[in-house]
Amino acid sequence: MKFKLSVDLQPTVRLPFEPCEAQALTWLPLAVRYKLDQASLKLPLKAWQRLPREDRERLLALPAGSAFEAHAVSAGAFHKPSRERIPSTFVDYVSRKVREKHARTLQAYPEQCARSEPC
Repeated sequence: MKFKLSVDLQPTVRLPFEPCEAQALTWLPLAVRYKLDQASLKLPLKAWQRLPREDRERLLALPAGSAFEAHAVSAGAFHKPSRERIPSTFVDYVSRKVREKHARTLQAYPEQCARSEPC
């Protein structure tokens, strides 16, 4: 299944191909993960799930920057050193995450992927 992403996509939306748990804000959507990575912050899943829904929606809706960082830290995020280069655009970040997941799927299920299109 292919999705066309707009080059000006902003990290304030849930993406249509994210799992239903991310759509329901039970898991962190890619947009929130991207903003946390850009700020060198980590918010554990359990901390995310303890947040009231309004706070999760606010973290999704806030643009990257100091207001997002302050709200994330007050929600339980902490600074972590980044081990990788974070793409400068949300579209590049999403593309990389999708490619990585696809590669892991190919590695885990090579026979099934060879028989099906697309994997």
